[in-house]
Amino acid sequence: MSQLPIADCRLPIGKCLMDWLAMLVIGLVVTLVYLAGSYNNGFVYDDHEVIETLAPLHSAADAAELFVKPHYLNYLYYRPITRLTFAWQRTVWGDNPRPYHVFNAILAGLVGMAGYLLLRQKRLGLGMLAATLAALWFALHPATSECVYPAASGRESLMPMLFILLATWAYLHDRWPWHVAGMVIFATALLCKEQAAVLPGIFIAIDLLWHANWRRWLWRWLTALAILFGYFVWRHHIFTGRAIHIAVQHHPLQFWASMLYGLQTTIAPYVPLHYEPPFAGWFSWPLTLVAVLVLASLIIGAMRAVSSNRQSAIGNRQSPIFWLTWFVLLQLPTAHIVAEQEAGYSERYVALATLAAAGVAGALLQRIAQRRQLELAATIALLLVTGFGIATYLRGQYYFSEKDFVAQWFKTDPQSTGALCGMGLVYEQSGQTDAAIDLYQQALAIDRHTANALNNLANIYLDQGCFDEAARKLYDLLAVDQSHPEAMVNYAYALGEQAKKDHDPIKIDRARRWLQKALRLRPNYLKAHLLLGLWYRDAGDQTAARAEFQTVLQLDPGNAMARTQLNKLTQ
Repeated sequence: MSQLPIADCRLPIGKCLMDWLAMLVIGLVVTLVYLAGSYNNGFVYDDHEVIETLAPLHSAADAAELFVKPHYLNYLYYRPITRLTFAWQRTVWGDNPRPYHVFNAILAGLVGMAGYLLLRQKRLGLGMLAATLAALWFALHPATSECVYPAASGRESLMPMLFILLATWAYLHDRWPWHVAGMVIFATALLCKEQAAVLPGIFIAIDLLWHANWRRWLWRWLTALAILFGYFVWRHHIFTGRAIHIAVQHHPLQFWASMLYGLQTTIAPYVPLHYEPPFAGWFSWPLTLVAVLVLASLIIGAMRAVSSNRQSAIGNRQSPIFWLTWFVLLQLPTAHIVAEQEAGYSERYVALATLAAAGVAGALLQRIAQRRQLELAATIALLLVTGFGIATYLRGQYYFSEKDFVAQWFKTDPQSTGALCGMGLVYEQSGQTDAAIDLYQQALAIDRHTANALNNLANIYLDQGCFDEAARKLYDLLAVDQSHPEAMVNYAYALGEQAKKDHDPIKIDRARRWLQKALRLRPNYLKAHLLLGLWYRDAGDQTAARAEFQTVLQLDPGNAMARTQLNKLTQ
């Protein structure tokens, strides 16, 4: 018997009402799941640094300025379009976390719809039933949830996912207007996150698999490579020559560990959150065995499909190769090949690659000819999608508050310095200073250069008036990490207090230089501007002091201290 009628729809998207309905259902279901999981959540971890320190937009010039600056701090990240969405939302809604989570949930729905579009493209074209289940499988996968629930780091992965999917879909079309559209979307994806740099590899694979005309390859590849070259030249300018360093030769086995992590996460993900786990925190023999068995089944099924004498429902013989290429390339930037990789493993690194398994599984589902077998397989697939959706919804609880997030992180990785510092900050904010100090000391015992532990300990000492001890901690921090504006400002403050006690103008000059360096990294740092204003006032430079206090009021019109000081200077 033939497949279910709904699986046989092959009309172009603009002419097939059922395709539009399927996409709308996917978008709505995915958006609602993520909205339910995150609607009441707050900001956690990176959200404070990326969002809450970002200046609101006051003009088009402010928006344009985001395109000539790094993403934040001193990291080699250049993501101006993603950063622009944060700045726009902060301008409209301030620090209310709900709009950011709503935006991410809607964006996740669009990613699910884009995944469906790609799966239905004629060269990879699944039937409607198979494509719908595969798109939902991908969009509701627990790994994808890690690109949605964290307001900042999530969106930094979710934005390029959308444009990478759309660029690939456009490139798979034959006519030149589609190629132009694909190149525009490719450039947009690059400005969302560095991961999109692998797209030329996807484009080359498409041409090698499906286009025989090498002259056509040449001009298509040249346009993509020209965009990539221009992007890296601009990055070089933005970062004033600082570059990413290839380091895979120092630890070649970690590349394969990353691929294994991607396979295990794709096929057998954890239901509870395992945030940025170490190798021992994610590797599991039972889960790895399940993942390998499922992978073997998919490979065997794909080989049988492409060797079939009749027209194969897997699309064509090239599809399995394309999906293997997709799985590897989409993980490549985070497969321990560069020294600047921030985290060893993270589910958000794997999320887009999981579409490969969904695509092959959907194609094998479509190959089933008998109605009863198809209905059984579709039911199993629907149960799997439902299970993923439930797990993804439950993941939202770990991002409800800072305490919930770091408690889960600490539970799954007690040796994580990030988790220890996060727990320490939670204790510190609740008034349990001794417990916080103990956790910071534990983090320093693991890594004596842990920036957050040194900085947070220094904050406690500053509050206690122990300026010498605070200065020592901050000096240790800044000796190895000069990308930490908060530490620079705190160090300047400690030096300033020492200078007052010792009547030492040289320390005041050193402190002023640290403040100015912090402001180069974060131009809208209120505390730095306030301290500079107070020091200029004490030094008798009223013009400079007035300028600093006016800057504070531009950034924060309700700042009482700046207004009081400015009124005194005016009088």
